[in-house]
Amino acid sequence: MNAPVFTYPFKEAEPATFANLDLVRVLHAVVTDEEEVVISGSLGTVVAVYGAGKAYEVEFEVGLATIYAADLVKA
Repeated sequence: MNAPVFTYPFKEAEPATFANLDLVRVLHAVVTDEEEVVISGSLGTVVAVYGAGKAYEVEFEVGLATIYAADLVKA
């Protein structure tokens, strides 16, 4: 007698979503629009949301950078 097999569809983890003015921490070094380097772990403020939360415009002390949601965490 065979036991029933249960399968569950794999669901990818959805990236965290942020709102305007949320404080976030960048997980990887990024380059701003002004070509300044922002080191990993730096804090920034979300100033725009793109693609229903797939990417964000984040303001750092040295300028603005567009960053994918997977590269940010809430500070």
